[in-house]
Amino acid sequence: IPLPLASDTPAASPTITETPTPPCLSLLSPDNGAVLDVLEKRTFRWEPWDKAKLYVLEFTPPDWHRTQRFETTETSLYRWMNTLPWGGEYSWTVTAFDGKGREICTSRPLKFTKPEFVPTRTRWPNPPNLATFETWAAPEE
Repeated sequence: IPLPLASDTPAASPTITETPTPPCLSLLSPDNGAVLDVLEKRTFRWEPWDKAKLYVLEFTPPDWHRTQRFETTETSLYRWMNTLPWGGEYSWTVTAFDGKGREICTSRPLKFTKPEFVPTRTRWPNPPNLATFETWAAPEE
């Protein structure tokens, strides 16, 4: 049985039409590209979604591993920036869920940068004596 010969004319590719994505949660603050202080208490805010009963705020660290998730029924949540252990650029999103736990939608990610947290060490003599109280920070590399 002879095999059909390949045609010199390329096959027509199908036309792909994109369906517009419906609007989802808008993240309000902090702004995209914000630089946050490592010791800052920052409130993350977003617009409400009509049928949402639960929101999940998710932080993705620079290495894209160990994502942190926080649940709330409010349209804002505060975090101390030193609880995010790595320095660098993070992205954050919010996902809305209905009363039955079904995902409604997820916001587009925004990014922020924070320095790495280096804890300050404090040493108290025993018994405490303010005259000999010492503090120091880890040396910079």
